[in-house]
Amino acid sequence: MSTEISKGGFEISKGSIDELLAAQEVVPELYGGRSEIQMIQRLCQAEHLILIARHNKQIAGFKVGYALDNTTFYSWLGGVAPDFRRKGLARLLAERQETWARIKGYKRVRLKTRNCFAAMLQFAIGSGFQIIEVDPRKIIKQNRIILEKELSNEQKR
Repeated sequence: MSTEISKGGFEISKGSIDELLAAQEVVPELYGGRSEIQMIQRLCQAEHLILIARHNKQIAGFKVGYALDNTTFYSWLGGVAPDFRRKGLARLLAERQETWARIKGYKRVRLKTRNCFAAMLQFAIGSGFQIIEVDPRKIIKQNRIILEKELSNEQKR
């Protein structure tokens, strides 16, 4: 996957863990994000993809995931900086991730969110994900919602 410029002027390219650490800092909902050690533990034990989006060299968003097994790719973390929201960047990052996963032979993408992240839940359902499980918590807003999307064999044009 090479760096490409989208219609919205976003440059999307594969990134490193260092770039991912910087990218998560632009998304306030991530509460300071994951540590470098957590990222290394998750990503270095499986095939993974880190996508970094920039606009005029400024980090605008990111998406990262890794293989759960030979057929399922887990979309672990992602987000868009507040100044770049509602411009189609989240959808563009998700499409790039899904295309990469499809090319690599994965059959589905899985993700997890929480009730308190309504925008993410709406985005996932609107993108073709279906709820497969709910992990209840004492506080309903913190319920974990697990979703999956089957990847078709067709390439998007």
